Amino acid sequence: MTSSRSLKSAAYWFVELQEQPVSEQTRLNFELWLQQPEHQAAWQKVLQMHQTFEQFQAQQQQHPDLDKLLQQPLISRRTALKCLAVFGTSFFSYQAVRTSWSKSQWYVLMADHAVGVGHFQQISLQQKGQLWLNSNSAIDTSETSGQTAIDVLQGEIFVQYDGRLAQDSLLLRSKLLQQQITITSRKCELNLYSSDQRCSISLYQGEAQVSVNGQQVLLTSSMQLHITSEDIHYDELQSSLPAWREGKLIAKAMPLEQFCAELNRYRRGIITVKAEAASLRIDGIFPVFSPDTALDMMANSLPVKIDHFGPWWVQVSLA
Repeated sequence: MTSSRSLKSAAYWFVELQEQPVSEQTRLNFELWLQQPEHQAAWQKVLQMHQTFEQFQAQQQQHPDLDKLLQQPLISRRTALKCLAVFGTSFFSYQAVRTSWSKSQWYVLMADHAVGVGHFQQISLQQKGQLWLNSNSAIDTSETSGQTAIDVLQGEIFVQYDGRLAQDSLLLRSKLLQQQITITSRKCELNLYSSDQRCSISLYQGEAQVSVNGQQVLLTSSMQLHITSEDIHYDELQSSLPAWREGKLIAKAMPLEQFCAELNRYRRGIITVKAEAASLRIDGIFPVFSPDTALDMMANSLPVKIDHFGPWWVQVSLA
């Protein structure tokens, strides 16, 4: 029989493993915790509860009234929780409402545009360009007096924007901890990745003005800007356009640990790499939106083996 304490611990680990990236120490602690049979049983129950939450997301698509309600920009948490109760969402989802993982799930439900882990979406910007959302990303959008405003709530986007009228402009907004980041441009091809640890802005074409807590930075073509809580630094772009738009992960002598961390963004759960295999280098083009296929391709090109511990945890080690 699974104890309440074990279930609480499993719920804690479920939330911890949704964070990106997962630290090596967190992975090791989870592996140690999961060795006990009671913990394994509790972990399976938490996974079953999460499936209930995913069923709720399917209900959103099947019930127009629910979908319409969730699209209201000022929906209150009380109203949202009532919806969850009506459509059978698990109690675990309610208890997790203050966690980072839960915040991510709320974005998927309530943002103007959002995609889950392992998916992407292309959006038209009213004849001014195109926008792509990468895996596990969410944005809010608005149009005012020719200005297209996009709030990046989480994840990664690529924008092709061409303001043809004098009043046309693009405004991107994001946050990194307490730092407010704004980007303005009239014509650009730009990629923005936002996580809890950093915000990276890659400009492929055009110019963009970046403001970080009052500090102004002018980005020009083929420049990257990396913002963390500690500093801001630049470097030059090494690729033409982000490969994920075409469903590709391109590795050039990439350390295996870095490769698996990048692939982990497109797969639920965790991919761990044992220390003896972490420094192996990998080359090739991999299907990023089919991460398990990419893992099999990796195992065929390197002297490694892949062990699956349930549907969520994959471990890579030397063969």
